[in-house]
Amino acid sequence: MVRSVLLPEIELDFAVPLKDVTVPERRQARFECVLTREANVIWSKGTDILKIGEKFDIIADGKKHILVINDSQFDDEGEYTAEVDGKKSTARLFVEGKYFLMNETIKNYSAVEKDDITLECELSKDVPVKWYKDGEELVASNRISIKTDGLRRILKIKKAAENDKGVYECDCGTDKTSANVGVERKLSCLDPPSPPRWLEVINITKNTADLKWTVPEKDGGSPITNYIVEKRDVRRKGWQTVDTTVKDTKYTVSPLTEGSLYVFRVAAENAIGQSDYCEIEDSVLAKDTFSKFQICLLSDQ
Repeated sequence: MVRSVLLPEIELDFAVPLKDVTVPERRQARFECVLTREANVIWSKGTDILKIGEKFDIIADGKKHILVINDSQFDDEGEYTAEVDGKKSTARLFVEGKYFLMNETIKNYSAVEKDDITLECELSKDVPVKWYKDGEELVASNRISIKTDGLRRILKIKKAAENDKGVYECDCGTDKTSANVGVERKLSCLDPPSPPRWLEVINITKNTADLKWTVPEKDGGSPITNYIVEKRDVRRKGWQTVDTTVKDTKYTVSPLTEGSLYVFRVAAENAIGQSDYCEIEDSVLAKDTFSKFQICLLSDQ
């Protein structure tokens, strides 16, 4: 009589775990593991489950399991995991080769004077770089900032000046990218001037009025070219232009009508336009300060 003997089931585990793999760029990479008994394996990279396709081949040969990565690129680098029955084996893929600036190159840049210049590129691998302007290496300073943000390399120049224009280059040792930077002069924001100030009548006769004023507080970014002087008889609504070509900050208005009340105003003008008017607060009477009789008495003394 033959007795049947029940052998204990072999515990499922990794007899040969995964090992790190290093391959040249564009070559095929292979991860292999061996289980203690046959079972299905799930392959993953990070949190992504891998499936058979153009990029990956998944092979099961009894207890041996193989993951093939075709045309290895730098973004294929990372941790790969084989999982079976809740147990995992993890290893890392390293890809060796040229460090291309293929994700993003620096672009031609046009800046306005006094604005900041920012140039950025992105590497396919985390390696140090050097920045150049017209062939000369740039170093960090109060105006020049050289930063690293993950795979991104950032050059920033504060308050661009005309001598910042040129050819800029980012060099990682085995590859480089370049761009032209232009700096345009900033156009001034020009305006008409502010009104003249402190307009006053410093002398009055029956026929004339001597006016005096102070230059505007702001010329609008363009020199004052002339002043415009106007008068108005208070009995009338409309203003009368006396002179539009006054160059000085004083002027004698004539003729006036004796016995009439007048108000006066002055505006400034530059190449952009005319200011608002500055007007005297109170009207003045067109008359001589002294009568002929008073003048005679004064002359006899």
